Amino acid sequence: MNELVSIIIPTYNRRDRLHKSLLTVINQDYSPIEIIVVDDGSTDHTEEMVADLIKTDQKLPQILFYYKIKNSGAPTARNFGFQKARGKFVIFFDSDDLMIKERVRKQVSILESTQSDCCACGYYINEIGGKTYLPPVSSINMMKDYIKKKLKGSTQSWIYKRSLVEAVGGYDPTMRCYQDSDLTFRILLTNPKVVIMAEPLSIFIDHNGADRIMSNWTSKSSLESICRYYEKMVSHYVKSRDYGLAYVSQLSFLKSVLPSFLSLRAYADINHQKRHHFEMISTLPPAYQALLKSGFIINLITQSAKFYIKKMLGRSN
Repeated sequence: MNELVSIIIPTYNRRDRLHKSLLTVINQDYSPIEIIVVDDGSTDHTEEMVADLIKTDQKLPQILFYYKIKNSGAPTARNFGFQKARGKFVIFFDSDDLMIKERVRKQVSILESTQSDCCACGYYINEIGGKTYLPPVSSINMMKDYIKKKLKGSTQSWIYKRSLVEAVGGYDPTMRCYQDSDLTFRILLTNPKVVIMAEPLSIFIDHNGADRIMSNWTSKSSLESICRYYEKMVSHYVKSRDYGLAYVSQLSFLKSVLPSFLSLRAYADINHQKRHHFEMISTLPPAYQALLKSGFIINLITQSAKFYIKKMLGRSN
């Protein structure tokens, strides 16, 4: 008897895209699966679409549940769905992405054959045969690869044992973006057994942020979430005295948020982040403080120069 897999799909005003996504999940060649759609306050008749889908085919190969909640953002919707889930394995999936038919079967199979706790696979971007993301199978330092985004924490990739998600308390409801990366980072810190599949088993549909559940949040609040995500990283590695990964985390932070801060001309926020990072490392021995402070400043200058050079070149074209 196969283990039950719960696939949790939050959605907000994506009726047509959700329909396409659901068809690829319903048609997985693995059973049993329960599909939990959490409607985060849609106003586009998503509920009727799901009801029609169930009526059209009374013999759906998978169990489909639908819940509608007050608009609260994707993390809250995912946590709500997780509370309803009963499966041993859990997949959090975006409502506009697509699944390759074999995804669940292949990921569950490798989890069980290797006795692993979670599994990451690759994915196509926009279409099969197009640009592809493949995670690093032979990782010497998985956390370093994760911080540098060689190993991504996206929903197109991961399946977890339910117990892992429970252990870290699910999604952080205060995160406006980087929610999946934050969840996977906290899971990886528990030192689970991870298996990597260098095979694309989903299709990530890139809409450049259009109509996303978090789209009603301002860019500033999104940047604040990203900053808190990297603060968790830096703080963890400072406390564990892993200065190498603390440095890598700082560099990744600057690469991720500095261009946006500069675009918004939020110079006060840049100075605030600088002071905050220096406070986080204030308990370290002086030599390591100097190393991380100088690294932060050098990378701040380097990334700023890259931003303005790119901006000037763009204007000259």
